[in-house]
Amino acid sequence: MTEGAVARPVSEAVPSGGDAAASGGVVGPVVAFQGWLAGVDVGGLSDAERVDLVGVLERVKGSVCAVQARATDAVRCSREVVAPVDAARSVGSVVALARREPPSAGDRLVGVARALVHEMPVTMAALAARVISERHAVAVVAATACLSVEDRGVVDARVGPVLPGVGVQGAAGAAGRVAAELDAAAVVARRAAAVASRRVTTPRPRRGWRTCACWVRSRMWSGRTRRCGPGPGRWRPGSALRRVRRVGGWGR
Repeated sequence: MTEGAVARPVSEAVPSGGDAAASGGVVGPVVAFQGWLAGVDVGGLSDAERVDLVGVLERVKGSVCAVQARATDAVRCSREVVAPVDAARSVGSVVALARREPPSAGDRLVGVARALVHEMPVTMAALAARVISERHAVAVVAATACLSVEDRGVVDARVGPVLPGVGVQGAAGAAGRVAAELDAAAVVARRAAAVASRRVTTPRPRRGWRTCACWVRSRMWSGRTRRCGPGPGRWRPGSALRRVRRVGGWGR
């Protein structure tokens, strides 16, 4: 970090007891570094040192994301050897739990890791160097999900060098444009499938609320738009009652 940073020694940050026993090998130093970071005293730093610390920690984030992707893909490869049928589902749930994400996000995390490690080396290198964020990498992977491995590699080679200078939406747009050039049919088919899978639902109201709403709407309709009868816009109970019976399923 910075020379002026005041913190506990790294040796003091190593967890004790069962946590220390479970944090051997590579995990132990990472846990120790995490504990050391928690004790960093930024109050004794100058403003320049604080800004340098923020920049260094931001680059550490990229390295962390890259290592997470490699570790996730390594777990997937290991599980596929043991149980190739249920590997994707089991790895997704485990990775989602480890990253404190919902289980539904597990498959997406595994897919992104696989694409970055095996199919998009330029984007992976940019993520490890923290010249792009994890959101950039996810956006590029999502925009090229419909392409073959060869075409995805072409997109990575063309778009990867320009990713540091664009935002997340710009990265997704650039990858999408190159993907459309390489395989327009796949992009169109993907968009059509996305439109076909859209569904908007609303919770079904209870019968009591449905009846009440029908009465209110019938009275408003009779009072504002209906001008026939003995009086201007007079509410007709018979019409409202028929509507309530039809909506409630009580007969015609």
